[in-house]
Amino acid sequence: MVNPGGGSPGVISPDVRLPRRSQLNQPPAPPLKLNDTVRGHLTLQDWRNLLRGGRFAKDFVIVGGKTERRVEIRLRSQAFDAYLELISDRTGQPLLFGDDLSTRNTNARMVFTPKAGDRYRVRVSSASGGAVGGYTLISTVTSRTPSADGFNFYYGYGRVNAAVAVARVLGALPGAVKREGDRPWLTPSYSPTAGNQNILGQGITVAVIDDGVDLSHPALADNRWANPGEIADNGIDDDGNGLVDDVSGWSFVEGNSQFARYSGEPPGLDHSEHGTHVAGIIAAKGDGGAISGVAPAAKIMALRAIASHTNTGSPQFDDSIAASIIYAVNHGARVINLSLGNYIGDPVMSKTVAALRFAAQQGVVVIAAAGNERETLGAVLPIEPALYAREGLAIAVGALAGDRRMATFSNPAGDRPYPFLVAPGANIYSTGLRGGYVYKSGTSMAAPYVAGVAALMLSANPSLTPASVAAILAETADASGIEVV
Repeated sequence: MVNPGGGSPGVISPDVRLPRRSQLNQPPAPPLKLNDTVRGHLTLQDWRNLLRGGRFAKDFVIVGGKTERRVEIRLRSQAFDAYLELISDRTGQPLLFGDDLSTRNTNARMVFTPKAGDRYRVRVSSASGGAVGGYTLISTVTSRTPSADGFNFYYGYGRVNAAVAVARVLGALPGAVKREGDRPWLTPSYSPTAGNQNILGQGITVAVIDDGVDLSHPALADNRWANPGEIADNGIDDDGNGLVDDVSGWSFVEGNSQFARYSGEPPGLDHSEHGTHVAGIIAAKGDGGAISGVAPAAKIMALRAIASHTNTGSPQFDDSIAASIIYAVNHGARVINLSLGNYIGDPVMSKTVAALRFAAQQGVVVIAAAGNERETLGAVLPIEPALYAREGLAIAVGALAGDRRMATFSNPAGDRPYPFLVAPGANIYSTGLRGGYVYKSGTSMAAPYVAGVAALMLSANPSLTPASVAAILAETADASGIEVV
């Protein structure tokens, strides 16, 4: 194991002693089609890799196209410790390797730009000697430059720019809208203010559809949404909606309000603090607290749609999310955050799609996390429901690791334009259970940044439609200097 980059492509040192071309005895290799997936097996009958003694290997050939394109190769295996090599087919010179530096994480990855007309060998082997078994080889190719309208395969229209987006809504000069905090990728503290208008999300309710929200947290308690038709904890369905005491939200998993509001508190159930962390990014109050949310004056509606025992792809998963979306729309939410979704290969979320259409018709902006499968599963599109941003039913959000680097786990936008942005999503510090604060990473953390910005925009102009919010966010996003590794 020689790659300290933890899965990023390495560069072979030029002083590596190579066998002569005739000694490599490279067997014929099939072509590796771009944007394709190959499933195969390393066997005891495969040839021995002379560059790495004792390892079996299979080669595939890639030919550079007429224009420069970025090629990403991923190798996954549950049977052996995946190892990739890129070799010049003409000279036998090794050019790159991909290794994950761990025998537990069986993934390897290389990224390169083939020169026009050159032939390359992609070599599948194991980091350990004598290992055999099944593997999946995934190739992805994209243009090195954005499309004509500025859309990029990996990061869509670029990094959300809260200050410029709100300035556009207000008709103000961008310089008149200030961003607080100089490290927005570490703490959610870049809420814009415009002159004396102090746009902080006032009057906007954001529904957090997740695993519940600990609304007793000091940074969230004042921002709890209150159902105007319900009297708290009197055991009566005051507003006649069929739900008893849905004062601040509802759990569509357990069927009550307590679990939506106090994730992690009831005994005997395995809750996480995911939704509480998401809510803090959106609207944590900064008054003497550790962080300030993007829209610290917005209200949080807590809707629990997932739990540890809720399987993605199950009818209950689809039912709970769809019901949560409909509840949020019917009870006045202007923004919905969905930091959740189906895994690749799960059944289509048909009820959720119908609920998203209802939300769009009623003028509710939906923000959805793109998913975290690019590095592990070779995803080339967002998961559902973020995928339905391609149909104009949401705004999909990928994650940045730092200010200008695309997170390696973050699913890419894909090959055609639609509302897709990126926001900070690595090591985000936000609210946790029982008054605490924790760091978390994922596109789940990036989506609420954009949900917070949408709340600011709607606070500045409540008449904005979901389509106009999406258009402004895309037009004001900043794609400069974003690095994809």
